[in-house]
Amino acid sequence: MHQAPQAERIELHKWQSAFSSLNEARGILRHIREEAVGHEHPLHHALWAAFHVFYAKPFKQRPVIRVSRDVVPELSRNIHDAIITLRDKLFAHGDLDGPNLDQGGLVNSLFVSFHPNQNQQVVFATRYGFPAPEVVTEYDELVAALLQTFHSNAARIFNVWLAKVVSVKFQQ
Repeated sequence: MHQAPQAERIELHKWQSAFSSLNEARGILRHIREEAVGHEHPLHHALWAAFHVFYAKPFKQRPVIRVSRDVVPELSRNIHDAIITLRDKLFAHGDLDGPNLDQGGLVNSLFVSFHPNQNQQVVFATRYGFPAPEVVTEYDELVAALLQTFHSNAARIFNVWLAKVVSVKFQQ
């Protein structure tokens, strides 16, 4: 029986796992767009958090299975970096040095609002930032390009080694 070398099995796992994570991110992104999930939606924050975590997962793994930033198309690296920063500073961790919002204020900063007409109620909240609707298209295009890259790399390894065992070709 043929067995692929361990390094190549790990490489296949890296690319296929990366593909699966980004495919989840794409599904979440499409749901946000198709269902017009806005700030008032009860799952707005949770869906964006899930998107950022699934997108970043291939790039935040242990070194042996981490996908290099080099696979990100050069013209999309600013978008990629913004997604990773939001994952790191806002969605996965509550860092106080989060990025600035376009409308002013740091994400993860505490703010207080006072409602004098509602029994002198004081409300404490944390400021979050979310991608603008026009950015969602750029996210979607980046995810699509990376999915193709991840799939191609997994298919290349599969076709070289695993096809010897199962006599099946994984479509590239």
